[in-house]
Amino acid sequence: MKALPISKPASLLFTLLLAGLMASCASKHQPEVGGRVGDTAEQARHDRIAKAYGFFPEFERGRALVRTLSALHSDNSRKFDPTDFVDHLVAFVGVGAEPGATNDLFIQGGYYLRVANPKNLDLRPHAIGWEVIIRGKILMVLPQNKLIIIEVDESSWKVIQTS
Repeated sequence: MKALPISKPASLLFTLLLAGLMASCASKHQPEVGGRVGDTAEQARHDRIAKAYGFFPEFERGRALVRTLSALHSDNSRKFDPTDFVDHLVAFVGVGAEPGATNDLFIQGGYYLRVANPKNLDLRPHAIGWEVIIRGKILMVLPQNKLIIIEVDESSWKVIQTS
């Protein structure tokens, strides 16, 4: 049986709906990547990694986004305009999100990063656990769900370590 072609807007809509569903089902006890916000040793490590790959300006933008979203109270998150950060180029360091069958990541602050790839490639390394730095364009931000949706090209997915 031949698959029906799906238009790019329909495919994007499906991805966004799936990401929202996954975020609503995700555990409230997501792991912290990078330790506490004040963990300067881990921040310095991430800074060095971002600089080594040439992602530092975007990494600073991503860090500022997480700080902004973390500062929102539950009342303010409903007033937050999710299009404020759309199309911004950002970078994040993260680890593979469970169940591990996607490119998605957990990042600093317990945020779930839904990673969309324009070519639908599996960007994950062949390992049980892994940490990556990625750079991409924000498609949507849902602070009340602790969800950021980002489009990442395969050349902007860099493996830091595997286990």
